Amino acid sequence: MSFKERVNKEFSPRMWVLLLMAVAFSAILIWRLYYVQLLDKGAYTSEMKKQIIRPVRIPPVRGRIESINGEVLANNEPSFSLDFYLPEYRRPGVSKYWTAAENVSVFIKEIEARIHHHANISTSFIEKALRRREKDLGISLQKKAKTKEAFEQQKIRNQLLRKEKLESLVVFKDVLPGLIDQVKSLNLPNSLEWRDAQLLCHLDKIKVDEGLGSYSRTGKALIQELDALCLAMGREHEVELEDVVQHLYRKPALPFRGLSDLSLKDRSVLAGRKTKRYQVVMTPKRIYKDNYVFSHITGYTGRREPSSHEDIDDYFYFSPELWGRTGLEYAYDKELAGKGGKELLYVNRTGFAVDKVKGLGTENSIIEAKHGENLRLTIDEEAQAIAYDLMKDKRGSMVVMDIYTGAILVMVSTPSFDLSRIRHFDYYKEIVRDAPSVPWVKLPRAMHNRAVQAAYMPGSIIKPLVAGLALESGLIDEDSIYDCDGAYKLGKSSKIRCANRWGHGKLNVTKALEVSCNPFFIDLAVRLGMEDLVGLYERVGLGKFPIYEEGISKRLSYESKGSLPDIELDNRIGELAYIGIGQGKIELSPIQACAYIAAIANGGNLLKPYLVDEHLDSLEKNIISKHQNHFRGDLGFSQKTIDLIHRGMFDVIHGSNASAKAGRTDEGITLAGKTGTAQVPYYEKNEQGKTKLGADGKAIRKIQKNCWFASFGPYESPRYASIVLVEDGNSGGRVLLQ
Repeated sequence: MSFKERVNKEFSPRMWVLLLMAVAFSAILIWRLYYVQLLDKGAYTSEMKKQIIRPVRIPPVRGRIESINGEVLANNEPSFSLDFYLPEYRRPGVSKYWTAAENVSVFIKEIEARIHHHANISTSFIEKALRRREKDLGISLQKKAKTKEAFEQQKIRNQLLRKEKLESLVVFKDVLPGLIDQVKSLNLPNSLEWRDAQLLCHLDKIKVDEGLGSYSRTGKALIQELDALCLAMGREHEVELEDVVQHLYRKPALPFRGLSDLSLKDRSVLAGRKTKRYQVVMTPKRIYKDNYVFSHITGYTGRREPSSHEDIDDYFYFSPELWGRTGLEYAYDKELAGKGGKELLYVNRTGFAVDKVKGLGTENSIIEAKHGENLRLTIDEEAQAIAYDLMKDKRGSMVVMDIYTGAILVMVSTPSFDLSRIRHFDYYKEIVRDAPSVPWVKLPRAMHNRAVQAAYMPGSIIKPLVAGLALESGLIDEDSIYDCDGAYKLGKSSKIRCANRWGHGKLNVTKALEVSCNPFFIDLAVRLGMEDLVGLYERVGLGKFPIYEEGISKRLSYESKGSLPDIELDNRIGELAYIGIGQGKIELSPIQACAYIAAIANGGNLLKPYLVDEHLDSLEKNIISKHQNHFRGDLGFSQKTIDLIHRGMFDVIHGSNASAKAGRTDEGITLAGKTGTAQVPYYEKNEQGKTKLGADGKAIRKIQKNCWFASFGPYESPRYASIVLVEDGNSGGRVLLQ
């Protein structure tokens, strides 16, 4: 029989089909291996990189804030921290029996070190004894409780079972009494007991709860070493086990920061310990000049994870970075913050960093962080310090502004707060805590920037605006006379009294400004009407953010708009009378007041106040942007009207009946000004914060006087406008002498 005949006889058609299929599948498999390993290796290499390489964000260095004179108000200085490398502390997870045994072994090892004796039992011996005993009692065979209530009940039953079987192990025996005395001071757990010359370990008293996972044991090992280091340095730490565990869950490839702000002594202690487990690293720390003087202007920073950054999706891990919390640090956070860099790390399957990537194809493994940009302010550092010294013992604010540019030279708010301690929790809690027995108007509110965040009734400093509108409307002229008899009657039984009980008699507009006659300006307000008066107040910037404007400047944190009455709802003679003298439903901030006083001083040009003059690059070689004078409008007053207001404000200080004689000086700048006193009612409170009641059962109502002094100078050729506000004073003309 031929070979062909034998093959046809032994192989059926079905077997031929199977053989052909096997050859076809082998060819496909070979082609697929060739395609994956040679032709399509790029895609798999890219996927592999994603699994073993992690991009890490490198925090940038924050930019500086400088005064107009170039004095640095906010900068960075080197700060030393202690970082722990988590892979060096890795521990495997253990059962609840090992955890319980390990908790006891800590004390046994301490005794071993003190008496120089070896214990008869080890951690593993205790663990095996506990495991055997729990099995005998049937505890280890129990099914895990499904609810928290069932679990708690199971724990109680297990405790009762353990107490039924008493069993003890001998840890040390035949110990000399003198050696026992050396360890008597140790605060041992209930499971360890000295009995005569031996130490017993009572298994029934060992607490057996839950085992420790790998992260918990790793964190426990790290904290034990941190405790030892702090003992050597003579300081404390605030690290909790949960802090380390959370760090391991979220970013195991990054070092864990155990201590910050290491002193020279701390660093000298650590310098003598050579180890790969931890390292002293240098990081930038935000510092400020004259911590109280500029605190409300610069504001301060805190640390948070940069989750809101536009490029945050480009990184797998990132550390907390500085961000502005208040003031200019907040308003210009994006410019000051800089841009984060990038570093690539090799990680293992558990996420721990193995090594830095030195280079990977055409992609850069390290991109340096970009330094933050700098700000140059309009603030005059020397003038700010002088103003703060004048105001530091008062509750209030002082603002000085260039009347031709809107540049703010001085912006003080008191009481202030210490920027060097603001990140300390106890200090922060102290200055933000409000005593319940202190009424709101008398609270210190040190974090509150009274210059821009507060809103006050302006009192008589609003009167120059009322006079100007009346003059322009033709209601009065410089020769118009009003006869003040000591009160303005609103109806048959209601009236608003003048500061001069018997009245000022006959007076014109300049004299009315000099003596601040209430009936004169109430009469003007009633004749002008609510619509015209509120329209003027809106035109000068009341009811609007004083500094912020979209596309022009940044908004300071919690900047106040102030408030104005509703033209329709509040259009009553009583409301109209009060807003004509700066009382009632009208409130403004000192910066808003300074802006309209500046307009009066410069001839009527309304300017937008600003704090940032130049925005510079990180090296201060190029100006990115410079503030351009921003005119907001015009008062609409003629030069004749402006001159009359100037004359009246000059007489407020230099006239025969001047209400602000304290502003006179034989040397220096000749000022024109206006005083104001706004009465603010409040109720006394008891220790629980409830309103106090008098003997008649009614709430005890009192009045606080908020005192203003608005001015500009030099009078002959004005250049600067200023506002001083003091809460709880006597009068605007005398408060600065207190």
